[in-house]
Amino acid sequence: MAKTTLKTFSTEGDQKRVGFFVHYDDKKSYAIDKMIDIVEGKTKEQYISEAHALAKPEIDAWLEETNMEGSEIDSNGNII
Repeated sequence: MAKTTLKTFSTEGDQKRVGFFVHYDDKKSYAIDKMIDIVEGKTKEQYISEAHALAKPEIDAWLEETNMEGSEIDSNGNII
């Protein structure tokens, strides 16, 4: 099971850097940052949600690859 935590939340010029750590089975982790344009009135939660939505395809791809590692393969090369 994967767990995502906030790694970074900072301002860089006219953007917010929002970063995440994704931990998988306490053995592997993946770090990803997204830059979001600053908009007056936007809350921290909105920046985090927007950054997570942008990062999700990359996180999902990493998790899919990670889930394959350690898979048992039969004599024909098929995953059991």
